Amino acid sequence: MPTDELKVRKQITEKLERKLSAADSIRPLPKHWELPNGPLQRAIFQVLCICACGHSNLNHFWAVARLEELGDESEWVDSQRQTSQQQNNVLIVASLLLATSATFMTTTPPRTSMMNYTVRGPYLCFMIAYGLLLGGIIVSLICILVIDKITAEHAEKVLYATRVRVYCTLTIISFPCLSIGIGTILLAIGSLTAVWCAQDHTAQIIGAFLLALPLSMVFLIGISNANIKANLSR
Repeated sequence: MPTDELKVRKQITEKLERKLSAADSIRPLPKHWELPNGPLQRAIFQVLCICACGHSNLNHFWAVARLEELGDESEWVDSQRQTSQQQNNVLIVASLLLATSATFMTTTPPRTSMMNYTVRGPYLCFMIAYGLLLGGIIVSLICILVIDKITAEHAEKVLYATRVRVYCTLTIISFPCLSIGIGTILLAIGSLTAVWCAQDHTAQIIGAFLLALPLSMVFLIGISNANIKANLSR
């Protein structure tokens, strides 16, 4: 059964790739939609694309827009639905983190000898995280309300009409995701700093260990992606 399911998924993927390739051949990708030449600009552009549409470039988005031009609106609707769902997920996570940062800002620690987050450093981290998360929630709500109403023609001729507009649109859609990432990092730094501002050495060791765990996951993800690229290049 799993093998049959994999075959079906592979067939669907291949069919979609053929449709996208045919749609993309109608009109080539505009110059201002392509990846920039500079390494730093390219990296920033790819991060924005990944956060906004889940791809490292705009090729897939352009092909889907061309399919709608041919009368096949299913892929465009599905793409917009996925983006809206992504914003919904971001909204849920941001709300939980916002409540966490608000708790740190409005309560006193039960044991300041183990974790003291009332001092200036941790409190600033929590305050900045709160502002970023609140801004991310507002932008995410706006994106959810607007995304479903955007047509492929409006996206091409207005939102992505020039290189500046491409960056502006990608930044707006990516902002909730980026604000959550930065806010989470600030919450982690603030929590660890609050532990280190206290005098409990056991709590300091535990805090450092808990911070090292997610960092090790990032390292493992890097190794995994490196192996995938090596296998694809063979």
